[in-house]
Amino acid sequence: MDRLIKKIDKRKKKADKKKKEKSTQKKNSLEKKNKKDKKKQKERKKKKEARDSSTSEESEESGESQRQLEKVKSKLAVDAANIDKKYRMAGSLFRKPEDPPNFARKVLEAEWREMYVDPKVTIETVKTLNTYLKTRAELRSTDHVVIAEKLDDNDKKATTRLKILTKFDEGRFGAIYMVQNESAVDNDVVSVGNSRFIMKTALRQLSSHQIVYRLSREITVLKTLWGQGNDPPPRVPPILHQGKILGVPFYVTSIFDVNLEKCREQMGGGTFCVQSAFHIAQEIFMALKFMHRRQLVHRDVKPTNIALSYQNRDQWYLIDYGDAISVGKKTPISPPDGVTLPFLSLEAHDLLVTSSYSSFQQDLESWFYVIVDLLKPLPWKDNNRIDKVALAKRDFMSRLPNNLTNLPSQILDIGQILKTESPYSEISKKLVEGLASVKTSSSEKWNPEWYDRSATRNLREKKIKNQPRSRESAEAEATAVQTTPTGSTELQNDRRDKSVYVSTIAPVVTKVVDNRKKVSSSNSPTTVSTNKTAVIEDEEDVKKNSPIQKQQDRSVYFNDFPVAAVAQPETGKKKKYRYKMRKQ
Repeated sequence: MDRLIKKIDKRKKKADKKKKEKSTQKKNSLEKKNKKDKKKQKERKKKKEARDSSTSEESEESGESQRQLEKVKSKLAVDAANIDKKYRMAGSLFRKPEDPPNFARKVLEAEWREMYVDPKVTIETVKTLNTYLKTRAELRSTDHVVIAEKLDDNDKKATTRLKILTKFDEGRFGAIYMVQNESAVDNDVVSVGNSRFIMKTALRQLSSHQIVYRLSREITVLKTLWGQGNDPPPRVPPILHQGKILGVPFYVTSIFDVNLEKCREQMGGGTFCVQSAFHIAQEIFMALKFMHRRQLVHRDVKPTNIALSYQNRDQWYLIDYGDAISVGKKTPISPPDGVTLPFLSLEAHDLLVTSSYSSFQQDLESWFYVIVDLLKPLPWKDNNRIDKVALAKRDFMSRLPNNLTNLPSQILDIGQILKTESPYSEISKKLVEGLASVKTSSSEKWNPEWYDRSATRNLREKKIKNQPRSRESAEAEATAVQTTPTGSTELQNDRRDKSVYVSTIAPVVTKVVDNRKKVSSSNSPTTVSTNKTAVIEDEEDVKKNSPIQKQQDRSVYFNDFPVAAVAQPETGKKKKYRYKMRKQ
């Protein structure tokens, strides 16, 4: 009986608890409803008050809106006035060749096939639209690209990201940025990496399928080249990371120095020596041979797509695989600009008009034009008419080797070998023979022109000055100097003397001083130098053309490498320099 009584008491207690819980829940729900009702009433009162006061504030709001519109109009006017004024990119050319007619219209239509530019629209309007799309898509130094995110134990978001340092160069479809590794916690930067990288993404802000397809195709080509086999591909840039920015692909690769055309511009123009030409040709031929073994065609071989390695200044890399496809496909080729047109193959000229299969002959012919241009300017280089350039190339190839009698015999043989079916082994033999013949014939030690570009430029300028000039040319130059304003001459000298290594990035330890050589001449006007580069400020002057001076001429972006200690023969003490000397 006692057990039954206890069970009954427990059941009663449980029932009482449930009743109390239900009552408390009802009270809480009623309180919540009352609070919501009170909030709604307050909001209604506020809306009524706003409606009543809106009539009195309409005049003030209209005045503010007009002021805002005026501000926006003034900003748009400033942007429109300065739309052609762009900051200087370190890797771009100062003087770009003139593009073919209607190039801007063809590029926009190729990048966005849904776009149809009316022929009635002027070329200036199309160029303005092109520059507008470029500026809208341009990444600034305050931007960063997040690579990975994770939450730590304290629920803080730790991110590894790429900080945009500066825009290095741009082509027809792609933009190249210099980036740096960063790690942040809740948007607070914790650590910054010492090394720099190159990131490539789209140039214009157009959400089209063609842009995504072009960049993704380049990434897949580089992956296939690096994925097949254990040996790394020769002179092909690696992919360190890939991702998407607002749906547009990008990839990160190792850093490079300037391209071949920019290197020539820093050297003061002109041609290369025979040994340098054979060396560059052999470097690029290695990459083409590796690609062709994988059944891939580059289709865009030109000096601006041949970049100098920063780690090893004897290596030249083949870059920009946006037009690369598998052999035998009928993919249309991109419209050429003024830089691409002189080195376009005859087969590529046909692809601009009709759809046909791509072959390895395109790369080899463009590569041959690059070799000839290193030793002798191409006859059609200053022509921007596509049809006339094609005719000049057909005439040039038909008259081989009679039109290149002043070049080495190995280059003439290569021009004949290109027409055969499997010319790779014979071409490599001719390149080795050309290098060997130059070494045996010349007793002087080969010093590549790109090691010290400023010294090469100064030597060429001296040669030009020492050449005898006629009386008419001297009088014409004197009158030109008198008629031109002083501001324009100063600007021309400033542009000519600046090198690729000028940057707005502040160095970490080095001191910014003026490293330009002072040229004293009676004819040249006196100008104030504003070219500042990051160099080593030492107690003693560094000898000219020494390995240390050559390393100082390198890029200002790499000023956070560890300092290297170099022993001096006179005192025996170690003197600190920022860059290691290159072994002779």
